Amino acid sequence: MIRYLPEPPAAYYEVRLGHASVVVVGHSEAEAIRAARLRLSDEMPRLWDLIHRLDASRFHVQRQT
Repeated sequence: MIRYLPEPPAAYYEVRLGHASVVVVGHSEAEAIRAARLRLSDEMPRLWDLIHRLDASRFHVQRQT
């Protein structure tokens, strides 16, 4: 029998990149960074290539309570 481990509940994360910040939903910090990259590149399309090339350490991630 195959048993799947339940996923941890999704949480809200505030992700900051410089002066810009977005609140996203994710199961981990890495997932929050991926979602933030998409949101930030939608909001600032001229910076799309920069946002997607940045190292993950440049994003400040804080879990919301």
